Amino acid sequence: MQTLQDIYKFLKDGNLVISEKKGNYVVYEIANTQIIDLVYLLIGVGEQQLADIQRIHNEFNDSCMKIRPITGAGLRNGIKKL
Repeated sequence: MQTLQDIYKFLKDGNLVISEKKGNYVVYEIANTQIIDLVYLLIGVGEQQLADIQRIHNEFNDSCMKIRPITGAGLRNGIKKL
């Protein structure tokens, strides 16, 4: 299991954050404002994907509501008509 220290080290090694020691504390800051822009872009893409998935789900459910059960006799009669 990773600790917060491991995660911060990973982010720092990847130049995603910068840190500054202040007394007993270490303050971390986003290294580049473009990283924030990227996060918001990814959020937007995710929200769009979720909206698309919800639309597909709703369309599928709507189409399933049009399906009616059929008995074996009804199926045989339908096949005979073909």
